[in-house]
Amino acid sequence: MPDQSSDRRRVPRFSVGATAILHAPNGAGAYPAVTRNISSGGLLLQMTEPSPFQIGDDVICEIALPDSGQHAFASWGMGRVVRIDPANAAIELSSGIFPASEGAD
Repeated sequence: MPDQSSDRRRVPRFSVGATAILHAPNGAGAYPAVTRNISSGGLLLQMTEPSPFQIGDDVICEIALPDSGQHAFASWGMGRVVRIDPANAAIELSSGIFPASEGAD
């Protein structure tokens, strides 16, 4: 486990490796990615193709999680691009959308 005292991050990151898709809020395309890490405030995605996003753009993130119902992380989230390069996009999440449980009233 890495030495947490030398890590300047405010919150821990967790490697997930889940399939993800970034969407522009206007519905102008879907851009596949893989999650490199997730924290309580955002996620780092490895893009699998070039995307049109720029720093400050609003995005919708779709994360494919196993269908077990045991995960606390939302499967959809609204966010803003805070870092982008040809291979990666860092997204600061502003809200999550949790799927409804089957059979819930």
